[in-house]
Amino acid sequence: MKALVTGANGMLGTSLIPELERNGFEVCQTDISPDNSVFLDIRQLEDAKKVVTKFCPDFIFHLAAETDVDKCELDPKHAYEVNTL
Repeated sequence: MKALVTGANGMLGTSLIPELERNGFEVCQTDISPDNSVFLDIRQLEDAKKVVTKFCPDFIFHLAAETDVDKCELDPKHAYEVNTL
């Protein structure tokens, strides 16, 4: 089984991925900061489609989010694009 994880370098992703791997999943890790993962800015729909099409996952764990409350307040457009669209 294959799982694609967005926001892989975040708190939830770093906890989930080892569990998926322990349970036999092949995992494609994506994040906007590509340390140990595939670069993916989830605001770029066509790029996201390409990653999904190339990896062809059985499951997608969409964990990417903007969690910096101050940044969200200062830039509501950014918060909307990341956390809603």
